[in-house]
Amino acid sequence: MKKILKIALLSPIILILLLLAFLSIKYSPTYVYRTITMNVADVYDYKNFENRVIKGSENSFNFEEKLEEAYIESVFDDRVSKSGFNSFDEWAEQSQTTALIFIRRDTIVYEKYFNGFSRDSYFHSQSVAKSFIF
Repeated sequence: MKKILKIALLSPIILILLLLAFLSIKYSPTYVYRTITMNVADVYDYKNFENRVIKGSENSFNFEEKLEEAYIESVFDDRVSKSGFNSFDEWAEQSQTTALIFIRRDTIVYEKYFNGFSRDSYFHSQSVAKSFIF
């Protein structure tokens, strides 16, 4: 009876350790540790890592602004309604979107922030930008 109890208690622990060892070999121990302790990537990950200020250029390029919010949001109307959302803003809120910016020919045509974020907020991005051609 004691032997069966011992096996029943140790089996899950051994399986978990084997899984962790396998994942550490397949990926890396650091990746496995961060996945366990920090879960998945998140917009607030910047709080977990060292940050530094990058000094801006004295002669940086400035985009022109000619906002076309209604038009840009209308491009997504079909997808938003098929997704079951009532509005573009509702979609952005529920999908945890933090910011969207569209630039066409060196002109900002759409710049909007969601979920309590602003132009001055810190952002974490796994893939900094996506290209969208329309």
